[in-house]
Amino acid sequence: MSHPEKPVDSLAELWKTQEVVPMEITIDAVKVKASKLEKTVRWRNVREWVACAVVAPWFGWMALAAPNLVVQVGALEVVLAAFYVAYRLYRDGRTRQAPDPSLNTVAYLTAYQDELLHQADLLQQVPVWYVGPLALGVFIISAGWILEDVRAGRPITGRLIYLGAVILLMVGISYLNLRAARKLRQEASPFDASRE
Repeated sequence: MSHPEKPVDSLAELWKTQEVVPMEITIDAVKVKASKLEKTVRWRNVREWVACAVVAPWFGWMALAAPNLVVQVGALEVVLAAFYVAYRLYRDGRTRQAPDPSLNTVAYLTAYQDELLHQADLLQQVPVWYVGPLALGVFIISAGWILEDVRAGRPITGRLIYLGAVILLMVGISYLNLRAARKLRQEASPFDASRE
């Protein structure tokens, strides 16, 4: 692509010479999106807290009924991980106070963008604070069951298949959360222009 007025020496110059098309953002549309984000985050947190409330006693029982110390340690680690996930969601996962509707447009957009980036940061770290601790416990439990099977002379194929499925699940959960974080960052990026 060439410009008849003057030759373009580089892609950077071409980019600089392109016309900037202003983005139309209505405050009402942003308020609807902010309300939707708040509801989505609230229900996500409720789902995860309920899951933690189920996981902790289940794996606590497993720790009590475990056939060996390795399974006990793994089950207790999952219980601790469930409590940590619930705590982390409480501390960092909740939406902050909704932006005051009486704010001027730029201040409201800034508050909404900050919330999008806050949630994106949380989701970006899911492999570390959510998947990692739970996966560690499940891997320890699996090692304990494999140890029991080896001692009893039973095949471990089923246990290895289960472990592979758990790994795929953990990778899937990480991927979906990283993708969601990327989408939130993309949704936040157009608001940078409105700040200027």
